[in-house]
Amino acid sequence: MKLLTNQKNLKRALNIVERVVSKNNSLPILNNILLKTENGRLKVSATNLEIGINCFIGSKIEEVGQIAVPARIFSDFIGNVTDEKVAITTKNNILSIDSDKYKTQILSFDAKDFPIIPKIKDNSFGSISAKTLRESLTAVFDSVALSETRPELAGVAVNFNKNNTVFASTDSFRLTEKIVDLKNNNFTKKHSR
Repeated sequence: MKLLTNQKNLKRALNIVERVVSKNNSLPILNNILLKTENGRLKVSATNLEIGINCFIGSKIEEVGQIAVPARIFSDFIGNVTDEKVAITTKNNILSIDSDKYKTQILSFDAKDFPIIPKIKDNSFGSISAKTLRESLTAVFDSVALSETRPELAGVAVNFNKNNTVFASTDSFRLTEKIVDLKNNNFTKKHSR
């Protein structure tokens, strides 16, 4: 792999995907970020096997390729680079980063070991605004179980229908449900104890 990219765009992409990088000692590949050239862009990916994020940034691709690089080391280095352009090359699982003032090499992993992040199908049937999503999740967070001994209660169930979306959570004592009418943006909230 050989490419040239903008440092600020790469840093922004790393900040986005780094949030789901796992601190997993039993599966060390999850401590990495996948860098892959795809359709003339650089794809930056991370997963913890529950959540996966792909972020695409424009880059000048000279050679296609892919590599799994340790997330913390790579992100820290890119965050400290002050040059506008960063050149990235790979050879034998070694990632080389060059800019005007900085150069380094990072021992990396074969991208074949990185877990596959499933692709989202194109046939979405509705949309919800970020504000409505945030308000709906906030409305049901009070009943989410804080203990991770029962992980099925430590989250929010979301059910999408043609006309509405239902958000529900419980800690086995309280149950909270919020229904968002997607057509009219009317909201109903049911709360029981």
